Amino acid sequence: MFLYNPIHQVIVCQACGSCIIPGRSGQERHLRRAPHLLSGDVLRATLTRFSTYKLRTLQQLQEHKPQVTDKCSIIPYLTSYAGFYCPRASCRYYCTQHLPDMRKHVASAHQLQAQCHSHQSPLWQACRLQTYFIAIGRVDYFIVVGGVGGRVGTEAGTGVGTGAGAGAGAGAPNRHSSQGHRQSANREP
Repeated sequence: MFLYNPIHQVIVCQACGSCIIPGRSGQERHLRRAPHLLSGDVLRATLTRFSTYKLRTLQQLQEHKPQVTDKCSIIPYLTSYAGFYCPRASCRYYCTQHLPDMRKHVASAHQLQAQCHSHQSPLWQACRLQTYFIAIGRVDYFIVVGGVGGRVGTEAGTGVGTGAGAGAGAGAPNRHSSQGHRQSANREP
């Protein structure tokens, strides 16, 4: 049910499709909530197991967030989303699930009109996104490659040049900015 990922130094909750916030209080809060509803000896044993893992803090996760050039493999059991990123390094590779937000981004950050977007001269690129956390205020997308191992979340849009895309449906995390890394994981029973 829980997967420790030693590369990213996070615990992925397979049932929720997100990482568990590091630190005992965040872990306990997660484990007590549905769908887990852990208590008593099972809760204590799980928290004890979690305490043996080397986990990054929230700040360290931000500092070591995968970059576009890392070509981060999809993290198993972490939900992935169809999305878009701005290929300009000057804006730190802004990412979003929502095409209307990308259009606003290129207009405000780069003073470019979205209708100038084309296959020959793309203003954004379609990509696969993941975020460690889906709680409001914690969403921070990064770009991943490959399609095996992760859960698929709400689809955000279609191809690079079409300009077509739907908004995120229920359950999709709030949009934010981001970047890409590598993956490996040890599965926990």
